[in-house]
Amino acid sequence: MVALRHLWQEQRRQRQQQLAQRQQQVQATLAATRQQRQVKADQLHHNLATFRADLTEESELWQANQHLFRLQLQQSVQALQQETQNFLAYSRLERQIQAEEIAEQLDTFVQQLQQQTADFLSLTAIERSLMAEQLAQELRQFHSKLNASVTLLRQEIQTRVSTLQQETQALLSTSQHERVLMRTQQAKELTTFVEKLSADVQSYLWELELLREDRAQQLQQTLSQSRSDRQARVAALFQSFATFRTELQQYCTHLRTSVWGADLENQLTQSQTSPPSPLLQERGATDGQRSNSEPTSAPIPPAQPTPVDIEKEVYNYIHQVQGARLAELETALTINRIQAVDVLRSLITKGLITQRDRVYYTQEEFNL
Repeated sequence: MVALRHLWQEQRRQRQQQLAQRQQQVQATLAATRQQRQVKADQLHHNLATFRADLTEESELWQANQHLFRLQLQQSVQALQQETQNFLAYSRLERQIQAEEIAEQLDTFVQQLQQQTADFLSLTAIERSLMAEQLAQELRQFHSKLNASVTLLRQEIQTRVSTLQQETQALLSTSQHERVLMRTQQAKELTTFVEKLSADVQSYLWELELLREDRAQQLQQTLSQSRSDRQARVAALFQSFATFRTELQQYCTHLRTSVWGADLENQLTQSQTSPPSPLLQERGATDGQRSNSEPTSAPIPPAQPTPVDIEKEVYNYIHQVQGARLAELETALTINRIQAVDVLRSLITKGLITQRDRVYYTQEEFNL
């Protein structure tokens, strides 16, 4: 399973690298296309700027020529005025004739100049219109070519994107199938592991049960042996005490005889033959009961609950809390692990409870 996981991770890393490479190629293609479009746009802007600069230079040249003509005209007028002033003194007639001639010449020159200016402006307008039409035609051609290239590029991008989507979909389906297979295999392995673990736990619990029974038997034997030893020691102590009491009575009798004489001994003998006092009888009965009874009688153990009662308590507790774990049952019902396992196994066998994720539920709650 680890090898399959590593293989899947390696394939996933390779797929990610291929996807990243394809994205880089697409980005590089888009960047190259943008750069080409930018270069063509810059060239077009440069051509337009050049055309505008030429038009500006021609207009400036025409304005300079017109200004120069005006200057020459002004100089000619000034010269004529000077000549007129010089020749005014000679003759008004000549001056008038010259003035008329000059006026005629000026009119002719103005007309020629206006004609030349009109011809130049018409020629310039025609040239500008031709250049504008040519430029518009070139722009339309460039725009059509650009639209065609953009359309082709979009088609290529869409084709590549669709191809990538298909490949990605195929990879995803393959990965999904592999994940399903791996999940099925892992579920089988987990089921096998759980069954093996349950068998191991069951065997371990049985071994603990056998060990507990052996320990209980050994402890029972040890307690029996200790009880018999203790009873023997107590019997030996009572026997020693009886012997010591007899010797003490004899010593007291001998001591009284030696001190008070034989008369007091006879009185004591009569008093001994008389019935004992109730206090002595009670004390003797108590001593007899102590000698006859066992010195260390075992306390009566409390009544242990039957397995049926334990099953009822466990079932009621699980039904009340709507699901409980093994440790919770041990803590709540104060039972040991072996009793809890036996009761749960019995309830599962009877079909009253069920187990899921180490939590025990009643059959009604599990169906809900």
